[in-house]
Amino acid sequence: MDYKNPLILTLSSSNTHQSDTNLFNVDVRQRWTQIKDDVNRIVQNSDFDYIVVSYDKNSKNLKTLDLVTNEISKLGTNHRVPVVTRFDNQIYQLNLKHGEGSKYMPSNETVMDRYSSFESKEEWQYQQAQVWDKLKQINLLNSGSYGTNHLAVLTAPSRGLTEREVHDIGFFSIRGNQTLNPNLLNYDMIGMPGVNARVTEDNFYYKDKLVSGGALSLAMMGSGYVIPMRNKNGDMAKFQVGADVSAYNLTIKAIAADGISIQNSEICDKNSRVYKFKFSDGSPSNLKATYADDKKVVFEDAKGQFEATIKEDIVAKLKERDYDIHPMINKLQVLPKSKYNWPAQGDMVGSKRDGLDVPKIVSPSVAGFIPVSEPTNLENGYTVLVVEGALKGHIVASHLKHKDLADINQVIAGEGQGLIVAQVPGVAKAFLESVLEITDRYDVKNMVVAMDADGRYNKSVATGIHTAVEVLGDVADTRVMSWNPDQKGLDDALIALSRNEITREDFGLTFGTATELFPLDQAEAPNPYRLDGTRANRESWREEYNDGLLEREAMKRQIQDQSRQHEPSNNPVQSTSPELEITPDEPVQSEPVPTDSRSGHAIGQIEPQGIDIIPPMTTPVVDEVSKSPTIYTVEPEVLKTANEKLTQGDLSTEEIQAFMQSVSDLSKDFYDMIHTIAEK
Repeated sequence: MDYKNPLILTLSSSNTHQSDTNLFNVDVRQRWTQIKDDVNRIVQNSDFDYIVVSYDKNSKNLKTLDLVTNEISKLGTNHRVPVVTRFDNQIYQLNLKHGEGSKYMPSNETVMDRYSSFESKEEWQYQQAQVWDKLKQINLLNSGSYGTNHLAVLTAPSRGLTEREVHDIGFFSIRGNQTLNPNLLNYDMIGMPGVNARVTEDNFYYKDKLVSGGALSLAMMGSGYVIPMRNKNGDMAKFQVGADVSAYNLTIKAIAADGISIQNSEICDKNSRVYKFKFSDGSPSNLKATYADDKKVVFEDAKGQFEATIKEDIVAKLKERDYDIHPMINKLQVLPKSKYNWPAQGDMVGSKRDGLDVPKIVSPSVAGFIPVSEPTNLENGYTVLVVEGALKGHIVASHLKHKDLADINQVIAGEGQGLIVAQVPGVAKAFLESVLEITDRYDVKNMVVAMDADGRYNKSVATGIHTAVEVLGDVADTRVMSWNPDQKGLDDALIALSRNEITREDFGLTFGTATELFPLDQAEAPNPYRLDGTRANRESWREEYNDGLLEREAMKRQIQDQSRQHEPSNNPVQSTSPELEITPDEPVQSEPVPTDSRSGHAIGQIEPQGIDIIPPMTTPVVDEVSKSPTIYTVEPEVLKTANEKLTQGDLSTEEIQAFMQSVSDLSKDFYDMIHTIAEK
C-alpha cells in the first residue's frame, strides 16, 4: 500500500513548532495527561495517512519517550494508520499487528560485516551491552504493575536477595512481542539475539517523493526477567531470562511411583501441545492448557474448562473428570517447561550455512563473571568459583559478600586471595571453556568447581564436574567443592546458613577431587521411562533434537534469501526529506508553536496543573481525579498522599515510572481486549 501524507511528531524538550502544517513538536517535559491531550488534539485535527515519530537530541529520558511513543502507536492503531520512525536510512513500523508482514532476516554477510566493523570481540560485546542497558532504562523491573511480579520473585525467601541487591545487580523485565524502537536503543539490532523481525511491502512518501519501499518491524521475544551475565570487562553482552509462566511455557510432568519421570512425548503431542489422555470410554480428551500465569493455570478438554496451580498434582482432578490414567503414572505435576532460558536466537543474528555458524560468533552462549572480593594485595591473585546457573551465581555472590559469611568466603578463596563467581548456564564443555576468558584480565591462581549436589547420582552433572576439572585444570589449580546434599545448590546452602537454619558444621563444606566427591560409577544417566516400562533411548532423543535444528536452520536460510531485496544495500531509495531522517543526534530546527483555537493553549506549552514533573523529563505519577481514565481511577486520599510525598521529596523516580508503566500497560491490555471483541 502507498502512504503519501505523513503527520510528523517530534518528541522534544522544547515548546516549538515546525513551519509545515503537518509537523508538530510534543513537549515531553509536561505532565503525562497533558502530553496525551496534546497528542490526541494534534491527531484529531490533522489530515494524514501515516504518522512519523522522531526525537530531538535533548530528549534523554528513554522511559518517558517510550511511553509517549506507545501512546502515539495506540492512536495510530485506532485510526488504522501505520506509525513509523526512521533510523539509519531505514523506516521502522512501531504498530505492526501480530502476524502481519513477512518474516525478515538479514543475510550472513550483513551480520558478519557489522560484527567485523568493531575492532575486537570485546568492542562488539560493549556495543551489545549498551543496547541492553538502554532497554533496561525503558523497561525497569516489574514490581507487580502488570503480569508476574518479578521483584517479588527475586526477593522471595527461596532466593534470599534483598531489594537493594536486586537493584544493584541490575535485573529488568522484558515483555513478549514488545516493539523495539531503534531510535531509542540507538541501534538497528543487527547481531542481537531474541529479536523477531518482519517486513512490509508498503511504500512511504514525503512530498510525492518515495522515502522507503517497505518497513521493518522489530519485537522482543520471550517474557520474564533478565538475569545479567557480564563478561570479563563487566559488560552485559549476554543474559539469561527467568521465564514467565505461560500456556506455551507449561508442561504436565508425568512421574512414576519410583520418582523417575516418564518421557513427555508419551503423553503429549509436541506440535499441537494437546495431551494424549483418553476418557474411560476411549474417546480423546483433547486436553490442552489455554492460559497460565504464576497464580493459575486454565486447562480445556472435551468436557469444558478447569483450573489448577503451578506444582499441583492433577491426577485426582483428571480421574474426577473420568480420565483413564495409565497405571505407570503415579503423579501428573503442572510445571513450567523451562525456568531459565537463553534469549532465542531470533531473526537478527544470521544462520548456520556454508560452514559458518554466524549466531555462535555474534552471540555465543558463554559464562558470566561476578567480582565478589578483592585480594589483600595484587600478588595474591584470585580464585574463581564456578557455579551452574546465572541466577544461582548472583545469589551465591551476594551471600559471599555478607559480613557474617566472610569466613566462608575466605575458606573458598584462600588466604588473602580475591574471589570471582563464574556463572555457567550448564555443564557442557563449551560453557566451561568460556570460563577461561577471565584469565585474560585477572590473575587467577585457583579454580573451585561448585556444581549442584545431585552430581552424586545424576551422571550428566557428575560428568560435567569431571569435565570442568579437566578444562580448568589446564590453566590453574582446580579443586571440587561439596556440601551437605540436603541442600541441592550452593545457593540453597548459603541461604540456610545465613538464616541460621543450619550450622557451619551442618553446612559440611568439603574440598577434594572429582573422583573423591562425585564418582562417575555411582551416578546414573537420567533416562526417563516409556509407558511400557522400558527406559527411553537418549540417542534417539538427540537424533530428534538434531533433526529439529536442521529443519529450523533450513527455514532460516530460506527467509534470508527472501529478505535480500530489503537489505539496505539493495534498496536504492534514498530519503530527500530531512524531516524523516531525524534521530536523537539530529536536532529539529523549530519555530514557535501556534495557539490551539479550541483550548487557548499553545500546543507543546500547556499551563501546568496538579503535580509538576520532578525532576524534568520524568513522567508524572498522578493527575486530577476528574481527568483519570475510568479504568484506572485515582482515589482522592491516594492523590492527597502522593502530593504530600512529592512535596516532601519522598516520591522517587522509580515510583513515578512504575506507576506510569502500570497505567500504560493497563490501557494497552484494555484496548487489546476491546479490539479482540470487536474483531469477533
